[in-house]
Amino acid sequence: MYRKAFWTRGARDQHSGERSVTPESERVQRMLDEVRANVNSFEASYARFQWRLVVALFLFGYAGMLLLGQVVYWLRFQEWMEFPLLYLLVEPPVGVFPRAGIDPYKFLPFLGNWTWLQSPQSWFGLHQIVYKVLASLHFGLLPFAIGVWVLVTDLFEPAKPTKADN
Repeated sequence: MYRKAFWTRGARDQHSGERSVTPESERVQRMLDEVRANVNSFEASYARFQWRLVVALFLFGYAGMLLLGQVVYWLRFQEWMEFPLLYLLVEPPVGVFPRAGIDPYKFLPFLGNWTWLQSPQSWFGLHQIVYKVLASLHFGLLPFAIGVWVLVTDLFEPAKPTKADN
């Protein structure tokens, strides 16, 4: 027959039945507590990373689908459909692509008209810079950049002290 071994916090005194605490058992107990605290902090950070990964993958997928939609439209109709980042702040054109019978811009989030971008009354030089930058960047760059930011922000957070560090 095999004896089952049970881990206890301290050895039992044979005569009194009470646990005796030795410096060695206290040291082992502190080490076990430290390991438990490290495992718990790792599990919490891993769960946080999993959620960040899901959000980032969704954003990467959205950016990829925008680009794929452009390529498929070009292959089918031989017209390149522009998705500039400018359409986030300026209303995209309507009825430009009648062949498809769909509005390709309905998949882009629209924050509302920023009248300064459409007809500036001042700051003309800044307007040209902002307008040309937004018009030249692809809309899929925004969700891609947000996805990268979501992934890497956890890497730069300071480590939280655990109970074992105190």
